[in-house]
Amino acid sequence: MKRVTAIFIFIFLVSSVFGQYNIVLSHSNITGATARIGADFTDHEEGEVVRFITFRYVVEGTTDTLSAAGDPYNFNHPDPDPTHVHTSATNLIDLTGNTTYAYRVRYYDGTTHWSSSSTFTTLDYTSAEVFTEEATNIKAATATLNGMVVMGSETPLEDVYFQWGLTTSYGNNTTKSDYSVSFTDVSANISGLTSGSTYHFRIAGTDLSSGIPKIVYGDDKQFTATAAPVISTFDSHTTSQFDVNWTFSGTASTYYLDVATDSDFNNMVSGFDNKDVGNVLTATVNGLTAGTTYYCRLRAGLSGGGTTGNSATDNTITICDAPTASAASAIGVAQFTANWNTQTGASSYLLDVSLTNTFATFVGSYQDFEVSGGASLSQVVSGLSPSTDYYYRLRANNASGNSLYSNTIGPVTTLDVDEVEWDGSESTDWHTAANWEYNTLPSGTIGAIIPSAPANQPKITSSTSCQYLTIEPGASVIIEGNRKTLTIADGDLIIQSNSSNTGEIAITGGGSISFTDGMAKFQQYIPGNRWVFVSVPMSGVTSDDFYLNHNPEVYLSYYNENGGYPGGNQYCEDCWSYIEPTTTGITVMRGYKMWIAGAAQTFELINATDFINGDKSYTLVSSGDPAAGYGWNLVGNPYPSHLDWDDFINSTNLAAANLENYGIYMWNGSGFIANSSGLSTGMTPNPSLASGGDLIPPFQAFFVRTDVGGGSLQFENSFRTTGSGDLYKQRAKNIQDYVRLKIVNTDTLALYDDIVVRFLQDANEQYDKIGDAYKMYGNYEIPQIYTYLEDGTELAINALPPEMKDKAIVPIGIFVAMDGTFQFTASEMESFQHEIPIKVRDLETGDVFNLNENPVFEVELDSGYYMDRFEILFGENTSIPNQLTLKNDLIRINSDNQYINIAVLGEDVQLPLTAEVFDITGKLINKTLVNKPGTSRIYMQHNVKTCVIRLTGNNINKVQKLIIN
Repeated sequence: MKRVTAIFIFIFLVSSVFGQYNIVLSHSNITGATARIGADFTDHEEGEVVRFITFRYVVEGTTDTLSAAGDPYNFNHPDPDPTHVHTSATNLIDLTGNTTYAYRVRYYDGTTHWSSSSTFTTLDYTSAEVFTEEATNIKAATATLNGMVVMGSETPLEDVYFQWGLTTSYGNNTTKSDYSVSFTDVSANISGLTSGSTYHFRIAGTDLSSGIPKIVYGDDKQFTATAAPVISTFDSHTTSQFDVNWTFSGTASTYYLDVATDSDFNNMVSGFDNKDVGNVLTATVNGLTAGTTYYCRLRAGLSGGGTTGNSATDNTITICDAPTASAASAIGVAQFTANWNTQTGASSYLLDVSLTNTFATFVGSYQDFEVSGGASLSQVVSGLSPSTDYYYRLRANNASGNSLYSNTIGPVTTLDVDEVEWDGSESTDWHTAANWEYNTLPSGTIGAIIPSAPANQPKITSSTSCQYLTIEPGASVIIEGNRKTLTIADGDLIIQSNSSNTGEIAITGGGSISFTDGMAKFQQYIPGNRWVFVSVPMSGVTSDDFYLNHNPEVYLSYYNENGGYPGGNQYCEDCWSYIEPTTTGITVMRGYKMWIAGAAQTFELINATDFINGDKSYTLVSSGDPAAGYGWNLVGNPYPSHLDWDDFINSTNLAAANLENYGIYMWNGSGFIANSSGLSTGMTPNPSLASGGDLIPPFQAFFVRTDVGGGSLQFENSFRTTGSGDLYKQRAKNIQDYVRLKIVNTDTLALYDDIVVRFLQDANEQYDKIGDAYKMYGNYEIPQIYTYLEDGTELAINALPPEMKDKAIVPIGIFVAMDGTFQFTASEMESFQHEIPIKVRDLETGDVFNLNENPVFEVELDSGYYMDRFEILFGENTSIPNQLTLKNDLIRINSDNQYINIAVLGEDVQLPLTAEVFDITGKLINKTLVNKPGTSRIYMQHNVKTCVIRLTGNNINKVQKLIIN
C-alpha cells in the first residue's frame, strides 16, 4: 500500500505546475579568481517542488558556457507562506582577474525555467614570482643558495624556501619564511655536502595574490661542491710516528694538516694544529705515543686565494710497545697458562711457544698464535707432553703492525701425573681444565677421581676418555646428549658407597660408556640387622654375590603377593620367597629384600663391561583383585643413578603400566616412605637411608601397585638424574595446600611416623590414584599414624578436593605398641595460599588442639589401636563430634582360655558389628561378624598371647588390647 501511495504523490507533484518563482540573483566574495553566486526563490505555492537547480556563467560577450550545481540542488515548500525565501548558491573558482562574467540560474518544477542574468567583475591582480639565482660561498661541504621574490598585487609571499639535492627530485628543504616587500633577495646556507658532487636547487613560495594559495617555483640551477683533499693511506708506522698520504683533484699551492687525539679535534698534537706542510702529498707526523689512535684532516690552500674545506677525517694508530711476559701458571701435565701485561692500543697478542729459547722451531700451532682482545692477560697452552721444558714469548698487535718481542719465559716444565681429581671450581664442564687438579684434563693415560663434595658435579657434553674413573660416595657424573661416549681406556669404572651416600653416574639420551680394558665395579653399603630393599644395576649378578660365604649370615628374598599385604606385616614369612645362595641370576628391574645378621657390609658388584643403560621395560603382575590386596610389585631402580618418579608419572609410557596408584613406597630400614604427586611421608630413623622428595636412589627397590597384571613399567634414560650436587634436571616445585602431622614417642624422638592431608584439584573424597598413597606399616616399635576412608582404606597421603578446605573432617587412626607419652607435630601449614583454621580434636577427652596457634601437643596413650579417637578439622564449618562413648560402654570384651568374648549389653547397640583381631605387629589374624545381643565368642587358633580387637558398626567404634589367657 505504501508503494502505491508514494507513486501517486510523485505523479501529483510532477503534474502540478504552478506559476514561475520570483528569483533574485546575487554575487559576493569577489576576488581575482573566485566568486560566490546565488539565487533567492519566493512566490511559491504550498507543496511545490523545485529540482535540478544549476547555475550557468560565461565571460560576458562569449558563448563558452560553464555550469555549477546549486546547493541545495532540490527543495520543496511544505509551508503555505509564499514570502518565505529559499536560497541556492555555489562557489566559482579558476576565474580570470579583471574580467566581467554573466550568470543566471536554471531550475525544474515540472517544466524547465531560466532566470534573467546578472554580472560581476573579478578583481585586478598580478601573480607573484620567485627567481633562482646562482649559489655563492661554495665549499667542500657548505654553500649559500640565493634567490629573489617579486610580490603580486602587494600581497605577501608566504612559505618561501629552497629545495636542493643531488637530482631534480631534490629531497632537502631549507627553513620557510614570509616576505612582504617586492624585489627582496633571499638566501639560505646549507651544509653536509659531499666534496666534488653537483647539486640542484630552486626557490619556491606560496602566492596569495589571487585569493587562492598557489605554489610558485623558480628555475632549477646547479653548483658543484669544492673538492677537498682525500687522505689515501697511512704507512711507516713506529711507536712514535707515521706518514700520512693524500690526493687532490684540484690545483693547490700548499696544504694544511691537523692531527689530534680525538675526532672533534679538541686535543691537538703539538706542532700539528693547522700545520703548513707545503705543496706535497705526504707528511710525517712524529713525537707521538705508542699504541695511541690519532685523527687527521687536510685543507688545500688555493693559488687564487682561500682554502678548500676540510678533507674527511681519517685515523690511524701507532705501534704498541713490547709487552712484558710473566711467569707461567696453572702448570699441568699437558698444558700451562702463559701470562703477560697488557699494552695500550693492542687489539690482540701473538704468542710463540718453543722447545728452545732461540725459537728455532715452534710447538704445534703456537707460532704467532693470535690471542684476540687487547685486554687479554693470559692464554692456555695445551696439547703438550708431560715432563717437558717449554719457552714462550709474544708481541702486541694492532692495525698498524706488531710490536717488538717481549722477554722470554722458560723453561716451563709440565708435570708428570697419572691421576687428576675434579674440583669443579669453574663450572660443571668436564672439558674445562680449570675444573681439574693441576689444570689437567683426564685422558687415555690419566685417570679421574670425582670426590664426595665438589663445588659442582661434572657433566660430559662431548665424547671423551680417561684411563679410569672413580666416583666417590655422594659424587656423580652426568653424560648429556645423544652419541656422547665416555671411554674408560685402561682401567675400571668404580662407583663407591658408604653409610651416608653412594656415587652415581647418569646417562641421558643415547650416551654410553665403553671399556677398552677394564670393568664396571659398583659398591653398595648395606646396614646390618635390618631389612633393606635392594636392586642391581648390571646383569650377571647372582645370589652368591650377596651371601658373603655365610659370614655373617645374609637373607635374600623377593616379594610373593600371595602371602599377604606387603605393608601389613613386614615380617610376614608368607609374603616373601627366600633365595638360596646359588649361581641363580638376580633379575634386573626386580626388587629384593635383604638382611645382614651383624655389622654393615659394603658389597661390590663387578661386571666386565655391562651395566644397565638405555630404555627398559618391566612387566608387572597381579594375582588377584586389587580390592583384595593384590597387585603389589617390588620393583628395582635398574640404573646406577637416581630415578625421577615425576618423569615416570608424566611419561606417555606410564599408561601401559596400569598403575592403581601413582605413588611409590620405599623401605628405609624401619618403615615405608610413601610418595605421591611430589609429597612424601615416612619414618626416618636414619636420614641417610631415606630418599627425599620423588627421587629414587640407585640400588633402591620400591613398591608400586597395578590394577591388572601384564602391564609394563617403562624405564628411560631421560628419567635419570643425580640426587645431589648439580642436578641434570631441576624443577622448582610449588606444592600448595597441605599439612603434615607427625607422631613420635617422646622416649624415642628419632623414630616417627607421619601423614599428609592435602587439597588437590581433581581429587575426591574417596580413594583416587592422583594424590592418595596407601598406609604401609613399619616396625611395630614405632607409633603408626594414618587417615582412613569410610570403606576402611588406610592412607598415608590423603588428597581431598579444594572445596573441602573449609569443612573437611578427617579421621585419624593410630597404633602404638607400648604405653607412653606421644608428641604430635604439625608442619608445612604455610603451604596454604590463605590461612585456614586447622585443629586436631580428641573425641574421648573433648580436647581441641589449635595447630595454627601451637603446632605441637602431647597425649598419653596406652598400647593399642585408636580409631575415631582423633580427627583433623579444617575451617570453621566443621561439625560437632558424634557421641559414641555411651554406646561403646555397652560393649564388654575379655578373654578366656583361647577365646575372645564379646558381650553386647544393650538394645541401643546397632547390629551387626564387625570384629577384627590384629597381632601386635598389626597383622589381621581374624575377622568375623557379631550379629546378636549377648555374648559371642571367637576362638583363637593362632598361637597369639597379645592382640588388639577392633569393633565397628553404625554407632560403635571400639578398640581394645587383650592378653589371651
